[in-house]
Amino acid sequence: MLTVEKRPGNNIKITNISSKISYQNLELYFFIPLDLKLSSQNLSEQELYHTYLNTKHTYFEESNAIKELTGSIEYNDQKSIEKYRLNLSLNAYQYSLALEREVADLIELIKSPSGQTEDSIIEDDSESISLLNKVQGLVTLINNFLTQFRKNKPQRNKALRFYQNTDNYISWLTEQKIIELILCIQNKDIFFDLEDMLLDLCKSESQYRKVNNYNSTESENDINRISNKMRLLRKLIEYPVTLNKTIIPLGKRTEKIVKGSATAIIMLFVSYFLIEARDFFNNITVLLIFVISVIYAFREVLKEDLNVYLRKLIRKGKPNWKTLLYDSNSSNLLGTKLEWLEVIKYDALPFSIKEMRKRSISQKESTIIKYRRLMQIFPSNFLIGYKKSREIFDINMNFLTNSMEKGTKIVFTRQQNEVVKHNVDKRYTINLISKISDNHNNDLIQRWKIIMNKDQILDVQEITF
Repeated sequence: MLTVEKRPGNNIKITNISSKISYQNLELYFFIPLDLKLSSQNLSEQELYHTYLNTKHTYFEESNAIKELTGSIEYNDQKSIEKYRLNLSLNAYQYSLALEREVADLIELIKSPSGQTEDSIIEDDSESISLLNKVQGLVTLINNFLTQFRKNKPQRNKALRFYQNTDNYISWLTEQKIIELILCIQNKDIFFDLEDMLLDLCKSESQYRKVNNYNSTESENDINRISNKMRLLRKLIEYPVTLNKTIIPLGKRTEKIVKGSATAIIMLFVSYFLIEARDFFNNITVLLIFVISVIYAFREVLKEDLNVYLRKLIRKGKPNWKTLLYDSNSSNLLGTKLEWLEVIKYDALPFSIKEMRKRSISQKESTIIKYRRLMQIFPSNFLIGYKKSREIFDINMNFLTNSMEKGTKIVFTRQQNEVVKHNVDKRYTINLISKISDNHNNDLIQRWKIIMNKDQILDVQEITF
């Protein structure tokens, strides 16, 4: 199952969790409004793939709750630096995912049905007690994990550097997530006593980083600097569980053959017309030179058009790229995937996608961008302890914003016998339909609406039927 969420700016994040399956086909269909005038003429598939689409694969373990993590990673002389770094990073990575997930789940529980945190009212006493226990339990688990994690601090310089970078990040992340939780429970009487405990945890972690001199004073006082530093530390932690990839463009040989064939065909006709022109005029004249110039001009124009036509004809339905996925530690091949990206017409849509699309009464006319990925996984080469992989698509929607209009419309409403004027932003709706098929021919189809304006993505809504 896919999840789609908005990211800062004009980015969306699509996440796909896969178990140890040997085969999976994923198709994404973006329905772009016609008034944006997007086509293969003003945006090539190559540009769209390399500039606006970024994919990442990581190991994933869904059951790694904080209470299941040991925290303690011991270094000794028999254990290599690389092995220690791997175990340390895996533990910190699992903790980061578990903390982010459990805080998000708590915030979702605390929110009111309307989704407005500040207006939440929890009426049921048993529910209130349950929430209190969950928050208190999370704080206890965090303290236990951090205590275990810091129990075996290495002494050797190289191992110590890895430990300090990792410890620095999980301390900062813990503080950030607890602050996020505090913002959610503020002004709620049932959490009044608990709020002080959460604040103490934040202060403790902040002081811990200062005592250990993890960050300079300038970095601590500059939000941008500390945020960028932590982003880099997160990448270092994720490195052992992130799969390396090698992208191989397909069709290079075909492109050379097509280019040569197009040139040969054009030159055949050019030679024929040159011979005919020479026989017709007998002698070299100004008119003959003019005719030859026209023939060569047509050659240059037709050669490129014929080249594009033949290339599309021969490579129709064939993949554009092949990606090899490797374990970043052992360099073992974990999987391969073939990728397609093209602008298609409505008639080329599969029947199941057409049926899903017909349920929408708006935006019947759209430019359709199709992305397809066929992936094969080799489970025997997975890192021990992991049974699933996570595929992340980071899509930058800026390729649409250049065609969007920025402006507002004025709408009037009547409220209690008074006329109120509202400024309404011009918005665009992008429909996204996904289809996942496995090796048992089981299909899962989902649909979302991406609402955006020229400046940012405003909302991502999953449409269920």
